[in-house]
Amino acid sequence: MIILNPFTEKELESYLQRDIAQYAQENIKAGYWTESEAMEKSRSSHARLLPQGVATPNQHLFSIWDSERGEPVGNIWMFADYDSANPSGFIYDLFIEERFRKKGYATAAMLALEGKAKELGLTALYLHVFAHNLAARSLYDKLGYGVKSTNMAKPLAAGSGNKHCSQPEDSFNEPPSSMDNDSSRILQIPTERLILTPLEPGDAVELYTYRSDPEVCRYQSWAPTSLADAQRFIGSLQSVVFDSPGTWFQFGIRLRGTHALVGDIGVHFPPDEPRQAEIGFTLAPSHQGQGLGTEAVNGLLNHLFVSLRKHRVFASVDPKNLSSIRLLKRVGMRQEAHFRESLWFKDGWSDDVVFAILDSEWSARE
Repeated sequence: MIILNPFTEKELESYLQRDIAQYAQENIKAGYWTESEAMEKSRSSHARLLPQGVATPNQHLFSIWDSERGEPVGNIWMFADYDSANPSGFIYDLFIEERFRKKGYATAAMLALEGKAKELGLTALYLHVFAHNLAARSLYDKLGYGVKSTNMAKPLAAGSGNKHCSQPEDSFNEPPSSMDNDSSRILQIPTERLILTPLEPGDAVELYTYRSDPEVCRYQSWAPTSLADAQRFIGSLQSVVFDSPGTWFQFGIRLRGTHALVGDIGVHFPPDEPRQAEIGFTLAPSHQGQGLGTEAVNGLLNHLFVSLRKHRVFASVDPKNLSSIRLLKRVGMRQEAHFRESLWFKDGWSDDVVFAILDSEWSARE
């Protein structure tokens, strides 16, 4: 019989030594992190998730015990998220010691966790599995877990790009953006210090950290209420096709070289006017004041006008958000309208200022 016993601090210390290294290797295999940064990112991720160790609220770490053998066979870790209308759990890790594998312990542990989740009032369980982990995927399929979204990528060899998608030289002398063969989804937009790529599941901790900062989310329509909320947000983006009418596409703003996530920038493609686009951006506080936001927006605008041939790009901003207004002016956008108390925002009416730039104005920039 399987029993789930809550971790002690000593068990947590032993567990973290293994899990930090394993999580780093999984992200290297998936292509999310480089070898040089993986261990530090993994340590930082675990520290943010468990700031109070086993006493961290809503984090449930269990030792999986075989009561008949009288010894542990593995571990399982779940986060209980009560910040949504339907409370749910997110399974961070399931680990079975090698000598106990293929004996039914993983299935038994998952079923035991379902019982714990119900006792905690949770209505569903979620998890993320790396594509290369075929054994885990098979287990979750058998247990009834369904695919909510799919994150796909294709490595591109040097010189194998689509010759019909070459990007003209622009005023910033940036390298051309990498695209897939049908030109519908951008893989990356490089600038001098940054690279813009789609948000990935491995970005959840960093995204949650800066997006939940009260000063950062002051003028944002969305702020994650928990790490699981950030994970669900990223998961919802994985099936979005770039330049698809009626969608928001979210890029991660990353430092070139390390690919560290320092912010995100979104593009909205209106459903009724495919020749226009709306943008919005967020930068982590620790990376503000360095011109990175301006550089990211310039890179995105250049792609929208030069590669996608958009006619007009606009942004909506609260008039009290002076730093964003200054950035929009720096990239050449001009104020087109100021609507008084036109938006109901966070329990009150708010003004809305619209900035925009035309393709002809972008081309005329020196």
